[in-house]
Amino acid sequence: MIFYLAFRGRGKRVLLVKVIAKEEEMVKQLVSKLEEKGLHPHLVHSKPAPPSSEKVRDRLWCPYCREWRKFYANQVGYTACEVCGVSDMDYYIRQYNRLWGRNPQSRRLKQK
Repeated sequence: MIFYLAFRGRGKRVLLVKVIAKEEEMVKQLVSKLEEKGLHPHLVHSKPAPPSSEKVRDRLWCPYCREWRKFYANQVGYTACEVCGVSDMDYYIRQYNRLWGRNPQSRRLKQK
């Protein structure tokens, strides 16, 4: 399976490192070893998953991080996950958070 380790940089920059492993447990062991060294990686999955707990106020479910996360406007103008950087326009983000009825302004409207 393919996993990613997300490292937060200065500001809102995120470094994603691709990890190929047979089992998720191997990657979790790697994360714990890196945390012992003083790094703080976040495990990001390549396959989305539905929410595993009740909704948390002011947060959206990130199916790739598999946690309730804050979504911020990035430098390009998209609203994205604070850890993995996936946009709220992603199909699974919209599906699991029921954002289909929401009508955010498109980038084209903002530029006019």
